[in-house]
Amino acid sequence: MSPHGATGAAVKADAYGLGAGPVVGALHEAGCRDFFVAQVAEGISIRDIANDARIFVLGGLGGATPQDFIHANLVPVINQPDDLERWKSYFHQPFTLHFDTGMNRLGFDMKDAARLAQTCQGSGLCLVMGHLACSDEPMHEMNSRQLAAFQSVATHFPGMRLSFANSGGIFCGPDYHFNLTRPGIALYGGAPVSGTANPMQSVACFEAKILQIRN
Repeated sequence: MSPHGATGAAVKADAYGLGAGPVVGALHEAGCRDFFVAQVAEGISIRDIANDARIFVLGGLGGATPQDFIHANLVPVINQPDDLERWKSYFHQPFTLHFDTGMNRLGFDMKDAARLAQTCQGSGLCLVMGHLACSDEPMHEMNSRQLAAFQSVATHFPGMRLSFANSGGIFCGPDYHFNLTRPGIALYGGAPVSGTANPMQSVACFEAKILQIRN
């Protein structure tokens, strides 16, 4: 659905409980070269499976050190000023900036975009991203508002790789796709859009042995 951009796989929480090892292996074999995890330990656990892939850590530096990221060749998603300050000594290394366009969870304020673009000139910044709050409802007014906000942020980073669409965002249309999409639940067969037939095929099902039949 987004042929002009790359697809990055969200494999956090042990690939949504299905097992990061086999999931990452299958996706890597299929050509995926961008993966998103929540914590450093998750990135380390899949590094050998996807040895030539770029692995982004959505939670930022957290309790890890910059050296932990560099040693495992992981890319921190910088969400806050403290993390950016800690990373400054390693500015030549790849990192991502995350902007809050309305979800109010993680990310820099949009008003900081111009200043951060100036700060990051000549650095290892390799991706600018945002996250949709209501993408499972394609007609929700929040989607277009967030898109406009992210487009505004992007004007300060000309030529930069951009990522905005999660599973539902991919189904919102090509305006949301940019350079790198980040499907999560849809990869595993979950419905990306509420209230419509699920276009995805389930990749797992639950089975249990019948222990006893009685009349």
